[in-house]
Formats: sequence, C-alpha cells, structure tokens
Amino acid sequence: MAVHARPMYAVPSVKRSVRILFLLAEHRTLMSLKEISEHLAIPKTTALRILRTLAREGMVETRDGKFHVGPRLIQLSGRVLEAGALRAFGPPGADQPEAALLRPTFHAFPAAPEKGSGAL
Repeated sequence: MAVHARPMYAVPSVKRSVRILFLLAEHRTLMSLKEISEHLAIPKTTALRILRTLAREGMVETRDGKFHVGPRLIQLSGRVLEAGALRAFGPPGADQPEAALLRPTFHAFPAAPEKGSGAL
C-alpha cells in the first residue's frame, strides 16, 4: 500500500506577507494599497493589516500613503550577505556569489555608448 505524503501546511498570512515583501522589493517605486491589493489579488483590508504589521516591525515604510521596503528588511538582507549564506546557492567554484548581487547591472545603471560607436 502506497503512503501518500501530506502537503506541508502554509500559514496564509505569512505567505501573503512574504508575497507583499517580494512585490515591494521588486518595484522601484512606491506602491499604493490599491496597487498592492490588485497585483496580489488579496482584499485591501487584509493587505492593509499585513502592511501595518510589517511597518511596525520596520520591514515596510510609508510615504505619502504609499509603501516601500523598510530599513529592517534591508538590514536583514545585509546580514544574509555578511554571513555568506548565499555561498551555498552560488554556482560551483564561485568564491563570492554575494559580490555579484552588489555589482551594478546594465538595467540599474545603463552605460553610455562609446564615442564613435555609431550607437544613439
């Protein structure tokens, strides 16, 4: 007789909180409650309760009624980098995968074309 493994239970409010944090981290602009709620398809009241809780913990901040990543989340990510926790996830032979995360990318800092290259 085959034994069926039960799926691991996920706490809905924690899952929603993580989704909100990822959404805010991915957007470079402030987001309104309505934008967050619609993007994640969760009720505005639920999103607001989660955002207020995250704000009390310093994980989210508000400015002009809009939300963005807070200092405690940034501090937490810095500690992960300091601890070298990303080494386990880097490609084989990579000495400092966290350094790649700190390096500017073309998307974040577009380079100017070289003179005489013909690029606009």
